[in-house]
Amino acid sequence: MGHCFFLIYINDLPSTLNHISLPTLFADDTNIICTQSNCNKFKEETETILQHTSKWFIANSLTLNFKKTNFVQFFVKHTQKTLTSIDYEENHILNTNRTSFLGLILDDALCWKPHINQLCSKLRSACYILRTLTHFLTQQNMKIIYFSYFHSVMTYGIIFGGKKNFTCNWMLHVK
Repeated sequence: MGHCFFLIYINDLPSTLNHISLPTLFADDTNIICTQSNCNKFKEETETILQHTSKWFIANSLTLNFKKTNFVQFFVKHTQKTLTSIDYEENHILNTNRTSFLGLILDDALCWKPHINQLCSKLRSACYILRTLTHFLTQQNMKIIYFSYFHSVMTYGIIFGGKKNFTCNWMLHVK
């Protein structure tokens, strides 16, 4: 029940940011997506976002953990990184080359290799479970296990695997 109360507690955070960015909340993980191709405008938007977020956190007796806050610049292969960090008040927010977004591992070029490596590990475990249980369970039970351990992992997030036609987008990962 604690997670449910936390989600209710932070439910109004996105409304403080909707006019500037696209906030996405999942449990205690907040991602703020800024689609800005200009580096200077991104820095300005980030400062505004951090101001609004910090005010909201203070008003709600929460603490924004700047040590866990980072940003990722998504770009096509031949684009140079334009920012290495952003300073906000006394805090240094670093540009990382990957982030976790709703269980997906996204890297700055959206090549999916880090996510695929994580998937392979989970799928190897699922295959082991299926091989081990195949002699003890009916085909119907094996299908249930397949869909819960293998198929769900395989198909989760597949909708994100598409378009790579943007030049520069940013995601600010706030903890």
